Amino acid sequence: MMRNDNCEECQKKEKPETIWFSMWFLSSISSFGLTIPFMFFVLVERINRHLKWFSNMEKQALQWTREERREFIKPRRRSALFWAFSTVFVVPVFLIMHLLTKDLLLHEKQEYALLKRFYPERTYKLHNIDEKRLLALTLATFGLGIIYWTYVVVNVYNNHFRDQWQIEELLAKF
Repeated sequence: MMRNDNCEECQKKEKPETIWFSMWFLSSISSFGLTIPFMFFVLVERINRHLKWFSNMEKQALQWTREERREFIKPRRRSALFWAFSTVFVVPVFLIMHLLTKDLLLHEKQEYALLKRFYPERTYKLHNIDEKRLLALTLATFGLGIIYWTYVVVNVYNNHFRDQWQIEELLAKF
């Protein structure tokens, strides 16, 4: 399988940038929260590029094996600009964190199913985010737990994107 040159992220031929939560957190404190929308914009844009890459990779893999595309729950493309500016209001941040968590877990299940078909002997790590625990922590700390929740989600996405490049190299050999 060839590298998908239609995807902007793949054309870079280098690993995607890592979002450093600590940098964003410190800059949001020093700017009184003004950099938070930009962090969410960057994160959602990365997610959208990754989902586009995976969709193209899945389509190529299924064409190569001449299989019909099975129905999966597809994470929706999110509007990075809308999400970024909705963080100005406090309540949508909880919804955004829930949707980012849910989208990642659904996407990983779909990716896992595809990869298990091509490489059944390999083990793949599915990330686990205990959303109920994070929500309880956030409510117990009167909203401050959302900082930790954001930290967890950003790190899980960073790990997922790092794994993407290992998977792509593996599939390129296939």
